[in-house]
Amino acid sequence: MGTTPSTLKIVNDTSTDIVDTSVSDLNDDHFVQTNHPRSQLRGLSIYAKRSVERLVDLRATANQCPVTITLLFKDKTKDTFRINLRCFCRSPHSFNHTTRSHKISRTVGNKKIIITIENTTEQKKNEEAEELLRKAREAMRQRLYDRSIDHLNRAKNLARQADTIKEIRCEESEVYSSFGDSMFEKGLSMERLQHLEAAQNKFSRAKSFFQRSLELVWNQEAQEKTHLSELKISGNTSVTEAMKLENEASEMVGNEEYETALDKYEAALRTYEEAKRKFEEGKTCRYALFVDSVEAVEERIEHVNVSIENTREEKQNKEVKELLREAKTVTLQQLYDVALDYLDHAKTLTGRFDTLDDIKKEESRVCSLYAETVFEEGLQCEQREHAEMTQNKFDIAESLLRRSLRLVSSRETLQKLRLVELKIGGNKGLNQAMGFENKALEMIENKQYEKALNIYLAALTTYKEVRDKYLKGARCRQEYFSNSINIVNQQIDQVEAAIDNTAKQQYNEEAKALMKKAEEAVNQRLYHLALQHLEGAEILANQPDTLNSIKTQKSQICSVYGTTLFEKGLNLEEGNAEQANKNFSEAKSLLKRGMKLVHCEETKNKLRLVELKISGNCKFNKAVKLDNEASSFQEQEQYKEALNKYHAALGKYNEAKEDYREGARHKEEYFADSVKIVDEQIERVEVAVDDIIGVQIMQGQISGLRMDNRIKEAVEGEQEEVESKLQNIFIQR
Repeated sequence: MGTTPSTLKIVNDTSTDIVDTSVSDLNDDHFVQTNHPRSQLRGLSIYAKRSVERLVDLRATANQCPVTITLLFKDKTKDTFRINLRCFCRSPHSFNHTTRSHKISRTVGNKKIIITIENTTEQKKNEEAEELLRKAREAMRQRLYDRSIDHLNRAKNLARQADTIKEIRCEESEVYSSFGDSMFEKGLSMERLQHLEAAQNKFSRAKSFFQRSLELVWNQEAQEKTHLSELKISGNTSVTEAMKLENEASEMVGNEEYETALDKYEAALRTYEEAKRKFEEGKTCRYALFVDSVEAVEERIEHVNVSIENTREEKQNKEVKELLREAKTVTLQQLYDVALDYLDHAKTLTGRFDTLDDIKKEESRVCSLYAETVFEEGLQCEQREHAEMTQNKFDIAESLLRRSLRLVSSRETLQKLRLVELKIGGNKGLNQAMGFENKALEMIENKQYEKALNIYLAALTTYKEVRDKYLKGARCRQEYFSNSINIVNQQIDQVEAAIDNTAKQQYNEEAKALMKKAEEAVNQRLYHLALQHLEGAEILANQPDTLNSIKTQKSQICSVYGTTLFEKGLNLEEGNAEQANKNFSEAKSLLKRGMKLVHCEETKNKLRLVELKISGNCKFNKAVKLDNEASSFQEQEQYKEALNKYHAALGKYNEAKEDYREGARHKEEYFADSVKIVDEQIERVEVAVDDIIGVQIMQGQISGLRMDNRIKEAVEGEQEEVESKLQNIFIQR
């Protein structure tokens, strides 16, 4: 059985690759297995604008050999047609295009069938669109975005296939995105060159391109770029507005409209801050795109802040100058408080060293003038004796002068301060001294004279220190201190007089205390101690009444003490005559002393008794001595010498007897024993004389009668002589 070969040529004249070929609906008996259509055509792929040929062996007995061929294109389209593989079969029914995506035609030749696959008119247009799409891509690669967009616009009009249309949209979106990127980059370049208006135009175009890209194909990147463009536009709009405000503010500063300028600068600052927030937001998304903008706006912010500070300083300097003028004006009107308020306010407005220096100089001058005025007011208050107000004025003056010196050091101001300090220090000391005086008076009222004296001495020392301060001040300004010097001199005289009077009062009180002690000593019979107390009291006492009392008390004590010693002497006569005589002598001295102090008959009488006792004892002692000498001569039988001594002793005994008898007439108990003793001595002497006379008579040496008369005359003569001598001795004592 024979075969008939047939060649099948498939021409893919489309722009799309055929990726798969399948065969179906054929009768296997019509074909030889070696070149069977299924094995020859199945899975066949044909590139665009290419063709393939396959040999198919037909059985000779086969009639038309129909077969269904399906072509699958790369774009997912497919064409299905049924064809008779017999080359001589030219019947129109031998080719049937059942599934149409492309235009397919059949050409029959000598043992050869040519299947030509072409694009339809619509597909050709789509093909043209794809070509334009390709050109658009090429132009985009060359950054010819306008040309690329033009190609894409034309392609959109030609494109018929959904994929192509979608691809065109995607490409257009990408072109617009890239075009936006390009505009954005140009905007950044303009921005760096400070061409903000041009940059703003570029950013606006970039935004429109990004928005167009987003409209065509939504994607996160395009949306982000749109937002970044908006941030740039918004930020730069704020920057432009802020720069305008800044320029306007600068003009206002030139016109010295500082308040308006500050408002403009503040508005500019707020606008810059708003721009910075926009740029900062962009910086968090795309650091590189916004970092320069952030830095630039920060520089502008810093510049505006400096401008604000400078403007404020200029405004403040203007205000300060005005305040300085006002301060000088009111200073001329002596409204120093107002001037200082102006200057204090001025200091709060400026930080410039030159301006502060001017303010300090003016403030120092005002303080000095103010202090001088207040000090003179204080002097006037001092004359009116308004102590509290005076001190307040001086304190204010001191404070003002110290303030002046802290601001500007000046010898003149320092001298003024020294005068005020001397005045304040002096017045403080004066008040302190006066306080001492008042305290001393309280002590005197309480009879605490020693404390009062110490306080008065402290007051005197303080007054003298005050006077030194006033004198030191007077050497500079006599008129400020003359009145104070007079006052303090008066106070010194007053205190010195008070010291003298207080001392006298103290001594007088001490004298009274000693008098009291003397009384206590007298009560204890310590008369010697009592007299010592009164001696001390007499030295201290300075008041006549006290002195008279002391004299009276001393006189009384001398009288009592003398009487006591006299009586002690009387008691000691028998056992200790020597001590008794000492007592008598002391008693006489005390009684005489009492008489000198205060004449008193009783004391006078006591003194007379003591004198009689002393005189009698003296005579008695002489008589005893003569008596002893006579006894000695008598024992030696020198009767003449013995008789003379006896006669002399007898005279003395009689003189002593007379003194004792006179005393006994006033105070018998003081002299009774003495009279008795002297009588015994006289009797004994007379006996001795009689014995000697008897012996002499016996010896015939003298006539008894004549001798007796001579003896009597001699005795009487000697007695008168002794009494005269004793009286002279008493008077001398």
